[in-house]
Amino acid sequence: EMPWLQDCFPIIRSSNTFPHSSGIASSASAMSALALCLVSMERDLFPERFPEELLFWRRSSEMARIGSGSACRSVFPLASLWGKTPSVPEGDDRYGIPFAHRLHPLFHGLRDYIFVVNASGKAVSSSAGHTLMAKHPYREARIAQAHHNLDALVSCLACGDWNEFSRISEEEALSLHALMMSSQPWYLLLEAESLNLLQAIKRLRESAGLPVCFTIDAGPNIHLLFPESCENEVENWIASEWKDYLLPGKLIRDCIGKGPIERS
Repeated sequence: EMPWLQDCFPIIRSSNTFPHSSGIASSASAMSALALCLVSMERDLFPERFPEELLFWRRSSEMARIGSGSACRSVFPLASLWGKTPSVPEGDDRYGIPFAHRLHPLFHGLRDYIFVVNASGKAVSSSAGHTLMAKHPYREARIAQAHHNLDALVSCLACGDWNEFSRISEEEALSLHALMMSSQPWYLLLEAESLNLLQAIKRLRESAGLPVCFTIDAGPNIHLLFPESCENEVENWIASEWKDYLLPGKLIRDCIGKGPIERS
């Protein structure tokens, strides 16, 4: 993909501020950062290949896609979309595209609090999990569900429909882990504490009426999603019912990113 690299001797130093191989996409952040660095070098060497800024981002995403689908979405600020969908004609399976211009203001302040149930490496890697999905009996139905949900998600992200966003987020998360549990051989990445948190988040939404929902990566850790406007209520809930997660390394308070920063 980059033959000019054969004449270079790059030194790569990579680090993360969150647990590695625990299902919080540390590889995605690393691969997207690496792709951005390499394409930045390529642009310096061959500026004629990048007459438009959009080509730089597309190329970066396309290179990151070699690492993973998650990585190809991680090169953009605020939000991105990866994959073909009828509602976004410019969407492509080969690379992600920027989506910030279509994001409702409600989601610009999205918060993602990650409850680190277990920071250890996963028992089954994502690569091994993908292999098990190749002959999964529910594979085609899951692909159809994902396409349908992506199209619906585009709509609710644009109009600010939090309830629909919540429904899709949780359905996608639970469908992913249901596939793991129904594969042959089956495997389970969620832990008892993971399930306790899912139930607690559901109760918080139903009893307190807060706009909160969850999602789950390929691991036991639980992401609590909510708008910036209810951050104080969420903090009080954690301090009251989940004090153990106030210990160092147990709770990651994350938010919408402003995009990659290039440092010399």
